[in-house]
Parts: sequence; C-alpha cells; structure tokens
Amino acid sequence: MMMAIQRLQPAWNRPELPGMPVTPHEVGHALLDIAGTTLSGDRIHAYYKFRCTPDKASDLAEFLVHEHTVELPTDVLPKGFLASEVVGRIENILPEGDGTSLCSISYAAEMASGGLTTLLTLLSGNASFLPSIELVDIAVPTSVTETLSGPRFGV
Repeated sequence: MMMAIQRLQPAWNRPELPGMPVTPHEVGHALLDIAGTTLSGDRIHAYYKFRCTPDKASDLAEFLVHEHTVELPTDVLPKGFLASEVVGRIENILPEGDGTSLCSISYAAEMASGGLTTLLTLLSGNASFLPSIELVDIAVPTSVTETLSGPRFGV
C-alpha cells in the first residue's frame, strides 16, 4: 500500500490549524515588521574576530552584513530601503598582529524586534558555522533591552 505524501504548508496557509497566524506579518518576521517604516537610528553593535588575512577580512565582513540581515549578496540586492537601512554596516576592520582582524558591524535595532532569539540569530546566524569567525562582544541599545522581558515562567 502506498502512502500519500503530504506537502507541508507555511502556518499561514494551513486552515486546519485554528489559532495559528494566518499571514507572514502575523508570524512576526523582523523584515516584514519594519518594511517601509522610519527606523529609530539605534544600532546594535557586534564585534567579531576574523581568523584570516587582512585582505580577506573585508570580504568576510561584507558576507556577514548581508547574510545576517537580508540573506542576499550585494549584486542581486536592489537599491532602496533594504540596501540602505536594513543591511548591516561595517563600522571598521582593525588588523591585529597575530594574523586576525577585529571587525565592528552594526545593525538597525529594529532587526531584533522578534525578541531574544531574533537578536541571537542576527548576531551569530550563519557565522556560527564558520570557524574563521568568532563573535567576541556586543553592545545592545536600551531600546532593545527594554523589550526583552525574560522567561515567561520564571527561572
């Protein structure tokens, strides 16, 4: 007997799940929440250590700012709001004497509007899979920390 294969649909396309969000906006993706809005100007700063030659560090930083925000490379990203406001900004890259570089990248505070898991994904994302990148410090503005209420049921 052959079994039918059921294709899974996104939650917003599954009427059999009452109470589930029905649109991508209700799911709460940070990009959907801030699209077309004026951003506060607050920035989340992430400090990374790159284990590569200084000439490769800028390529690695450019990869991170796109991968952690819009997940599109520079050459396919259209000009406009995403490119100018949502993509992370490379603040500086400082070569160290030991063959590594320190890189400061900032992200719009609104990119963490989904809570702590969104913030952690924004900061570490796919970089956590690359041994040449280490997140060494962060600076989070009060506008973000005030929205992180802590665990629902205590510690």
